[in-house]
Amino acid sequence: MPPAPLPNDEVGRLQRLHSLDLLDTEAESGFDDLVLAAAALMNVPIGLVSLVDEARQWFKAKVGTEVCQTSRDAAFCSHAILKPTPLVVPDATLDPRFCDSPLVTGELGIRFYAGAPIAVGGYAIGSLCVNDRVPRQPSERQIEGLAALARQAATLIEARGDAERARQAEEKARENEMMLRAAAESSFDTFSILRPLRGESGRVEDFEFVLVNEQAAKFLGASDVVSIVGHSLLETLPTSNGRQFCAIFAGVLETGESFEVEYVSQMPAMFGRWVRIKASRAGDRIAVTGQDIHDRRQAMEDLRMAQMGLTATFDAVQVGIMVVSPEGIVLRANPEAERTLGLEAGATQFVGAKLEFETLAIDGSPLPTLDRPVASALTGMSVRGQMMRLRWPDGREMCINANAVPLWREGEKKPYAAVCSFLDMTTEIEQRQQLDQRYTEISEANIVLECQRYQLELANERLAALATTDGLTGLLNHRSFQELLDGAIARADRSGEPLSLLLLDVDHFKRFNDDLGHQAGDAVLKGLASVLSRACREGDMIARYGGEEFVVVMPGLGADGAVDVAERLRLSIETAPWTDRGVTASIGVATFVPADSKGELIRAADGALYRSKHSGRNRVTLAEREPWRLVSFESGSPGW
Repeated sequence: MPPAPLPNDEVGRLQRLHSLDLLDTEAESGFDDLVLAAAALMNVPIGLVSLVDEARQWFKAKVGTEVCQTSRDAAFCSHAILKPTPLVVPDATLDPRFCDSPLVTGELGIRFYAGAPIAVGGYAIGSLCVNDRVPRQPSERQIEGLAALARQAATLIEARGDAERARQAEEKARENEMMLRAAAESSFDTFSILRPLRGESGRVEDFEFVLVNEQAAKFLGASDVVSIVGHSLLETLPTSNGRQFCAIFAGVLETGESFEVEYVSQMPAMFGRWVRIKASRAGDRIAVTGQDIHDRRQAMEDLRMAQMGLTATFDAVQVGIMVVSPEGIVLRANPEAERTLGLEAGATQFVGAKLEFETLAIDGSPLPTLDRPVASALTGMSVRGQMMRLRWPDGREMCINANAVPLWREGEKKPYAAVCSFLDMTTEIEQRQQLDQRYTEISEANIVLECQRYQLELANERLAALATTDGLTGLLNHRSFQELLDGAIARADRSGEPLSLLLLDVDHFKRFNDDLGHQAGDAVLKGLASVLSRACREGDMIARYGGEEFVVVMPGLGADGAVDVAERLRLSIETAPWTDRGVTASIGVATFVPADSKGELIRAADGALYRSKHSGRNRVTLAEREPWRLVSFESGSPGW
């Protein structure tokens, strides 16, 4: 068979499919439930959730087959993903696209196919499909139901992706926490021996750790020495550092000259700290020692900063800092304050001017004076971490996190100024609000998914009911009767208890349809079902046998008891308040004889029913065997 054409968006479709991490995963109950529901809806043995990969179709869920995947070229679903509507193939042997497919001509012998595309993120990644080995013509309602189940599969896949992304984010957060803890607990003096790893050309391409002390293992981010020994330099260090040190160590090995460097570590356990590394040749190997010099470097940096004075410090910090007088005049400001507040650096109108903005709470409400950082500091109180909103006369707004401390002159009772430091938190606040909104949306989506799951359960229950009950009368259907009779015969044969079967036919039913129409005939059948349900014993199994025939399976009743029940049913039907005209019924009764088959019991009841109808109707006939004879009980006869 010719393969299906590729969708126009095939590259994007495959990228979307692979991003979902669904292929070759374990079975999941949610998808299994969908294929069971689809097979039950179509009344077919095979149901599948098929994902169409580049060269294959793989089944995420399946029922009725053990096949896990097939070639894409032979797949019906390769055609189903080409259109947004379901693909229905009533008889594949008559369809030129599939008549010579190995799925049709081979062992599987597929004849009927129906598949609805599963669209995720605008791409048809596969289909929810059903198969049968005999031709079929599904109803429009069944096709609509299959499409609805395919949409449910798409919803399930999207929800699965959201849950996986949340799990990965949580796992990453845990990893970051572990790295921070390792950095805090690390020791700093290290020693290690490395041997060169040479390629085919003889050049050194990497180094292997052959001896590492505990401090070095911790420096390299390992929990113990065993985790490092035997590993290479390139696979242990970050890519850029690993290649750089590999080249340096190769030079030391070649020239014999030691190498020493101070740098800021990029390893997780020492990230951001200054370290000194010294590498020396030791025979055909490299000895590397390391020392944490961060504290010494930091002390030197602190001394340099102190020597530079307050001005350099004031200008270099990455937070806005202002010195404000009690009158609200800006006495001094660093460049970060000017940048944060949207003013040009070094603007003379900033220093010496009074800032004109409205101070509000973070929610936009007025902020009391004593809650304002500068105002509080000018009363002698320090304020830390005050979240607030600033609004300029032109409508601009920003959110800041502010600290303020008072500045005192010796001997004075009131501060002469306040130092205010602040960070622009506008982006963080907006992101937090967006996260809150996203959380709300996810919560609402979870509620919708729960409702959809409940609706799917209801749909499954309705499908189960449709498979076992007669749509007109609400009684058990013929298929359910056959299964229940099998069980009843097996129990009677096992226990020796009696079992009887009653077969009932409405007298002159054709006349109802001919004279009064099929709606009147349907009303008689539904009314008869109601009479039987009221008149039969609890535990009797009532079913519509077909057309105007009904059947009652009566466990625990022998011939006499079954005839009593049958006569009571006949009389209840005859005396019921029928709307259009009176209704009577002919009844045949048969009692199970050990070694009887199901077919023999049904034929015996059917023969008794035949005798009732040909003996004048509206009567009960008992089939007696060995020797075979039929006993007719006419309406109004003695004893009845």
